[in-house]
Amino acid sequence: MHLQTIPEAARTCGRSPREIRLMIEDGRLGAVRHGGRWLIDPLDLPGGEAPPLAAE
Repeated sequence: MHLQTIPEAARTCGRSPREIRLMIEDGRLGAVRHGGRWLIDPLDLPGGEAPPLAAE
């Protein structure tokens, strides 16, 4: 799993990019600034879930 930009994160959790940006600014969502972009762990998103485990 990779970190997501704001537009990717918005698509993942069904929110608007503006809502994601506001959540970052309010401190409700952790994000890392890298190369002029916010990067977000999808597991931290509202409704984010862990990827399915590989079958053994």
